[in-house]
Amino acid sequence: MDNLAIVHFSLIGSSIFPFRFSGKILPMNKLEQLPENVFNKVEVVAIATAGAEGPHVAATWADFVIVKQADGKDLILIPAGGYRVTEENLMNDPRIQLLIGSKQLPGKSGSGSGYRLSGLGAIETTGANFEAVHTRFSWARAALVIEVQSIDQLL
Repeated sequence: MDNLAIVHFSLIGSSIFPFRFSGKILPMNKLEQLPENVFNKVEVVAIATAGAEGPHVAATWADFVIVKQADGKDLILIPAGGYRVTEENLMNDPRIQLLIGSKQLPGKSGSGSGYRLSGLGAIETTGANFEAVHTRFSWARAALVIEVQSIDQLL
């Protein structure tokens, strides 16, 4: 059975490219690497993709984000009302990064903790992921689905 959780994120600095997929061994649920309460302290998610015009950054409100585990994969689902450039970029290069964080949590060297989540993304207009998003956000034309492959603490 799929597990769903609503989460909260926040925008922090920028380190978009190149993508760095770490060689470290990660737990089955990679999202367990994040502090338990990080999602309660943040507001915005930065979404980075690459296309013919170079890097592209989009954003969403954190309370729109759904975290889901399915078939042993850590997934992040985001309702897509627009995201046309993001969609075009992902059709040519599925790599995607999210930037999240909060100044309200202790970090590596003081106040503030931030993370880069790297993985593969796609826009889905049918199926279980789309239905999970569309049930909560009837305005969504699609679901931005990200399979998280690595998490790096930046702050």
